Amino acid sequence: MKKIGKLSALLALSIGAASFLGGCGDNRVELWTFSNELKEIVKNYYGEDKVNVVIKPNVTQVRQDLANAIKNQKGIPDIVALEAAVVADFTSKSSIDADLVTLDDIEGTSDMYDYTKSVATSTDGKILGLSWQATPGGFFYKKSIASKLGINSVEAMEEKISTWKGYLDLAKEAKEQSIALCSSITDPVKVFLSAREKSWVVDNKLQMEEIMFGGGENEYNCFDVVRELQQEEYTHESTDRGPRWVSDIDSDNTLGYFCSSWGLNFDLMPGAKNTFGDWQMCKAPVDYFKGGTWLAIPKGATREAQAKEFIKFITTDKDFLTKRGKTTGDFMNSKTVMQELIKDYSCEFLGGQNHLKILYEVAEKINGELISPYDANIDSTFTTTVANFARFEPSEETSLEEERENQRLSFIDAVRAKYPTLD
Repeated sequence: MKKIGKLSALLALSIGAASFLGGCGDNRVELWTFSNELKEIVKNYYGEDKVNVVIKPNVTQVRQDLANAIKNQKGIPDIVALEAAVVADFTSKSSIDADLVTLDDIEGTSDMYDYTKSVATSTDGKILGLSWQATPGGFFYKKSIASKLGINSVEAMEEKISTWKGYLDLAKEAKEQSIALCSSITDPVKVFLSAREKSWVVDNKLQMEEIMFGGGENEYNCFDVVRELQQEEYTHESTDRGPRWVSDIDSDNTLGYFCSSWGLNFDLMPGAKNTFGDWQMCKAPVDYFKGGTWLAIPKGATREAQAKEFIKFITTDKDFLTKRGKTTGDFMNSKTVMQELIKDYSCEFLGGQNHLKILYEVAEKINGELISPYDANIDSTFTTTVANFARFEPSEETSLEEERENQRLSFIDAVRAKYPTLD
């Protein structure tokens, strides 16, 4: 009896220890994402003992792995981070048909920017994803280079590039002093995408607006602005976020970049080793936004309650949002928090400028209806198309306007190949 008692006690102790050790891992919410931002947030604000952040190589990989996990009903994460280009792909359907859990029971969302909620709302009005950030954008530039061009204040720069004509005039002036206006010829594309009236697809029909392709009375459309940048050699013709694009952040012959709020931390600051503090920001020729990340819970997640606790914290906790905004200069998805931050915010990277005050005005004008389930593929297809048009040299066989039409048709064919059911 004593031996059996000892054996039972040892067995119970072993089981208890195993449960404790296993519980540490089992109780951690698993979050799939595509960058280190959420890992940093978990570490600094929430606790790595509560969330296991799995970083996938890119946005596409997150989407593919999630689709496979849901299909096989195996290895489904508790939370998934969905980038702006793909979020509508998961949310533009009824909550019954969607692969995501509804988040309507999370309180505190009334203070968020409407577009961040509408983008992730199902067709039957259920919230399927929430974001801790809004993503208004501006033109970030180096003060020392701007001064060489006779521009010595944010107000002067904003006035100078308030129109696309002014933007291109500045490019010409910069070239005369061997300065590139920007690094990549396709830098303005992200701004033009916000200048559209409609998303790429409306009622299953592809939208071909003149502001993007030209061919109408509007001289300053995306096709022609990008073409002038290339033809007049106003840039370094780098690839967006490629090696030359990155190195130009710290160069003394590249003026600036169109970046959304998150680009300040993820693109400019890491690349500005020698130019830190030499930057400022003004509005772009058109108020625009780019990117963003939404947190969602896939159906089949085993830790739904814990997942909702994390999403509630990161998207509605005002103390967290305030600290994050102050530390990074990012634009948080809370009007109340931003109203307080813009009162006396100062960004060291921008020479003490309060750029959030400018972005606050831009954020009010963001049109979330421009985001569609097709953006990831169509945006990249359009960027390739506009670059091809920019580099085209007219000949006796093909005029510039004929090539414009050729590229429009090529774009349509590429979209049709990807989405054969579209009109």
